[in-house]
Amino acid sequence: MRFGNKDRAAETAFLEPALRRIVSVEAIVIAIKMPHTKHENHLCYLHNLGYVQGNPEGYKKLVREGQFVCGACGRVARDAENLCVPEKL
Repeated sequence: MRFGNKDRAAETAFLEPALRRIVSVEAIVIAIKMPHTKHENHLCYLHNLGYVQGNPEGYKKLVREGQFVCGACGRVARDAENLCVPEKL
């Protein structure tokens, strides 16, 4: 929908609800920060997202032949990059 210069109030009224939603979504995204870098690859985060139930074979690949244990939650993973506080087993 296009508005002329005379209809600036109508344009603002039309766009305002959408702009409020965008600002709200940005605020939510900013508020949900990861506790540390690359946390989205960690088993604790993946578990909270339901990755174990949604992709059991993918999860098994991450934990099979575990070489590291997480000092925070106790989960075991093959690669240190999949744990928050990896400690070699």
